[in-house]
Amino acid sequence: EAFFIGGFSGSGKTRLVETVMALVEISGGYVIKLKFDQVKGRPLLELISAFNELCSLIRKKKSPQELQIIVDQLTESVGSDLSMLGRLLPNVYSLLPRGQLKQSREQGGNRMNFQSV
Repeated sequence: EAFFIGGFSGSGKTRLVETVMALVEISGGYVIKLKFDQVKGRPLLELISAFNELCSLIRKKKSPQELQIIVDQLTESVGSDLSMLGRLLPNVYSLLPRGQLKQSREQGGNRMNFQSV
């Protein structure tokens, strides 16, 4: 789950996030705090940055066994497109064990696989 907070400056957004952060972290959740710059107009770069940060947080907080479960679920979900996901979100590779990391990068090469849904 994710949520986004918007509003005028001085409306208490930062205070709200700081209040909730401790509770989320205590319950085992992850908090990523970013500010979107409307002037630059590049919200997708901010989202990519947030997902990369999430991968780093997961890597730090999870045991090797828990990481393997996450990697298995991720591999099942995206299949052969894991290498393409890794090019978009490089920190995804930080979740993989060393041997699997090399294999995933080698399989990816420069090709992209698309599936119709």
